[in-house]
Amino acid sequence: MEKINLDIKKFLIQLFYLSLGLGILGFFYAWLVPDAFYTPALPILYPFFYGITAVIYYIIYRASQSDSPRFINYYMIITVLKLLLFVVIIVIYALLKRENAIPFFIIFFVFYLVYTSFEVVYFLRTLKDKKEKNAKEKNME
Repeated sequence: MEKINLDIKKFLIQLFYLSLGLGILGFFYAWLVPDAFYTPALPILYPFFYGITAVIYYIIYRASQSDSPRFINYYMIITVLKLLLFVVIIVIYALLKRENAIPFFIIFFVFYLVYTSFEVVYFLRTLKDKKEKNAKEKNME
């Protein structure tokens, strides 16, 4: 359990730094681009993506800790649910704020790419480290 908490804590710290970096870029983006390319929802996207990414990582990480072959199923289900949630959010926003839908969609998509890439790369690195550790333990036996 201690290892899980440490891994998740490290992930959350790095996710925070990613969000902070995006926040700094977002500040300059909001300051430099014309209003037609800015969405007022930008400040809300940082905590939203941080929270969604943190929850998904926690669920996937916990599923990967068991030796269950169902891990791939969990991963696929969570990925599909995340995509559905994002599509619903984009559609609702587009219906409510038609004049601002395109900038919102573009910024949302950029956030999706950045956070999903970070999540996948970090998780693959974690799985690789786990596999190497298991291989070392088997060689010691």
